[in-house]
Amino acid sequence: MISIGSIDNIDFSSPYITDMDYKDKTTFYLTTWNGLFRLDFETENLCESTFSLTPLTQYEAAWHAGIERKMTSVLWDARQDILWTSSFGGGIVKLDISGNMYSCVQQEFDTRVNGMVEDTKGYIWMVMSDGMIMKSTTPVLCPATRFELWRKSTGFSGHYHIYMDKSGIIWLGNNRGEVISINPLTDEMKTFYLKTKEGERLITSIHQLCVDSRNRLWVATSDGLIQIDTENDGCRKVEPENESLDLAYSVVEDKEGNLWIGTGNGLKRLQYLGNQLQWKGDYERNNGLEETPVRTIYVNNSNQIYVAYLNMVLRIDGRDKDKLEAIYTLENGLTSGHISCMVDDQLGNTWAGNNSGIITIRNGQEAFYSYLSAGNCSSVCRLRDGRLLWANSWGLIFFDPATFKINRGTKKLMLTDIEVDGSVVLAGEKRNGQIVLPLAPEKLRKLVLNTKNNDFRLYFSDLRYETAQRKIAYRLLPEDEDWKM
Repeated sequence: MISIGSIDNIDFSSPYITDMDYKDKTTFYLTTWNGLFRLDFETENLCESTFSLTPLTQYEAAWHAGIERKMTSVLWDARQDILWTSSFGGGIVKLDISGNMYSCVQQEFDTRVNGMVEDTKGYIWMVMSDGMIMKSTTPVLCPATRFELWRKSTGFSGHYHIYMDKSGIIWLGNNRGEVISINPLTDEMKTFYLKTKEGERLITSIHQLCVDSRNRLWVATSDGLIQIDTENDGCRKVEPENESLDLAYSVVEDKEGNLWIGTGNGLKRLQYLGNQLQWKGDYERNNGLEETPVRTIYVNNSNQIYVAYLNMVLRIDGRDKDKLEAIYTLENGLTSGHISCMVDDQLGNTWAGNNSGIITIRNGQEAFYSYLSAGNCSSVCRLRDGRLLWANSWGLIFFDPATFKINRGTKKLMLTDIEVDGSVVLAGEKRNGQIVLPLAPEKLRKLVLNTKNNDFRLYFSDLRYETAQRKIAYRLLPEDEDWKM
């Protein structure tokens, strides 16, 4: 007997199972009056094997806001890795839950995740929008991973940002000018307070922290850029000569030791000349761009610097730091310019989270691609095993970027519909004196249109029915020499 009445946040007053299908010898899918479930056995000896039961539509907002929870039947399509379900009054739903896209952490959170890191033991630390500090109870992430309030954070106050330096020390900075360092191996803590030049405590919001290669702690705050001497508890504000820097959103170090600062008036660079600091700026002005706030900066594995504004992303080559290498807008892949976080995978591709979902730029390519529409992805962490963990509008999702490489290689493409002059053309229908479709669209091998039918639109499917948005490269010969998106 398998009980399904003990799963958190599921009302099983009527645990009515309507249908079941199997994916393989140890994986089964069940539809119920309370949604879709996956039943996993550890071995093929189902009578004696331990098992786990996972609700798949408990977090249906991550798939689609309108999925009907009362489901009546299920069918696993092994050829296309698609699960089909029918519902009571909600129609038919097709789900790609083959593991190629992403998995969800089942635990629900009352507030948003503001940031997260994985420590050297594999435990995940999170700061929440209500100021709570949470830590995973086990070191290996899976859908059943649980997070609990970190026992030493009960006395904390304020809203925190989190950062882990290269030595594995975790740093927290809050909206009260307080910085806390944590050794996750021993739980030892040390607290620093930002100060004014007069030595008084500075109450300010901390946006980002960075420990550079010289072991100096830099803090981007609502009062500018501040450097902390962690050995002597010293503190000083750093700003250009004859210029005030009153707001810093981000600070990162590139692979050559230069600091990049995102300010309320554009991008700045701080470089060492011996022991002296030299400021560089005017990136926007020199390229005819408006000096607007820079909220996110990221240095990828190739020492390219990505700079995110509210309406665009700039890329600077680390070898020529005074020159813009590329400008990304909605025309070359951005679904939104409001990028909150970025990370590299182990294959050298760069990923970004914005208020629409997850986008990526492949190593060596010049355009971003939308990977997943998953709500506002505000934070990301690359785990030690290469998986990417994202915090979005509904909780935590994760996936292995290596599967993205496999999916991108899929060559299947099917013509599904043709529109002429704004309306769909049916097979055998005559339009402007021509039968456009002698056969169903998916059976066509050649399409010829007369000059009167030159206002047309083609619809394709990649036959995978995934939640990812895809782009198609095309060209019209002999007019087009280059491929268009």
